[in-house]
Amino acid sequence: MKRIHFKQFYLIEILVFILSMVIVVNCVEAKEDEVKITREIKEIQGEISAIGKDYISIVYQREREKGVEYEIWFPLDKDNVRLIHKESLEELKVGDFIRVQYEEITKEYKEKVRSFRKVKTISFIKPAVRKPELLLKGVK
Repeated sequence: MKRIHFKQFYLIEILVFILSMVIVVNCVEAKEDEVKITREIKEIQGEISAIGKDYISIVYQREREKGVEYEIWFPLDKDNVRLIHKESLEELKVGDFIRVQYEEITKEYKEKVRSFRKVKTISFIKPAVRKPELLLKGVK
């Protein structure tokens, strides 16, 4: 009789051990799938280099002696962008100077990092500067 109880007790111990290992493995896998998300509000200003119905690109720095321009591209969601000093995005033109406030969302996965930009506010600063040589081309 004691031998039967010992075998039952031994089997119960093995089952408890197996179940605890399954639980530990599932917890570790769940932590590996977790994503660390950081959100940061940033601001940049520069000259519009390209604009479309769902994007805007601005040159925010120029190194004339090296002939280098630094440009940043943003996707646009017209319904969620606040405009300051303009009524609509259609009023913005290439060459206009603007300030863009955007949210940068970074998702850190186990093996990779992804970043997204979401434009919050576009502030019009000043219109494009018309260059004299362009004005003279139209005059005959």
